Amino acid sequence: MTSLETIKKFLDEMPAILLGDSKIEFLKPINLNRGQEGYRFDLNGKSLITEKDGDWKENWLVVGSDSSGDPIIIDTSSPNLVVLSAPDADTWYPIIIADSLDKFKEIISLFAIVSRHRTTSDDLDTDPINEDERRSVLQAIKNLVPGSDIRYWELFLDHSLI
Repeated sequence: MTSLETIKKFLDEMPAILLGDSKIEFLKPINLNRGQEGYRFDLNGKSLITEKDGDWKENWLVVGSDSSGDPIIIDTSSPNLVVLSAPDADTWYPIIIADSLDKFKEIISLFAIVSRHRTTSDDLDTDPINEDERRSVLQAIKNLVPGSDIRYWELFLDHSLI
């Protein structure tokens, strides 16, 4: 299976993760090309890809976004399909949030469990995430992807608590 086929299969299977005010939504495979607008190319179809530091790179593919509107990116040059995120800015300096697509799926599975019956702010008011759950999820992520930027996931959990 090619990287693109693997990514499309992932997108086809992956539900959105909603946890209070935090969310990660994924593009549908049919919308993958359109989802690159503003990243790989502008509104007129002009490429935004360059080799300059801070510019969009050829091997980055947007597959979704988080509650901040920041893109979820897969680095297609990586054999494991490293997953990145980057603040929406004039320059792109992404952070690693999972060192492979498979580990990203595992992280999403962790959040699917924690978010069960906690998809809205009202749900979290009724059934808040306690410190033991928070610590357990973050430790599981650290164990899964020790090279990732755990601050991204801390903010994802903390944003759900606002």
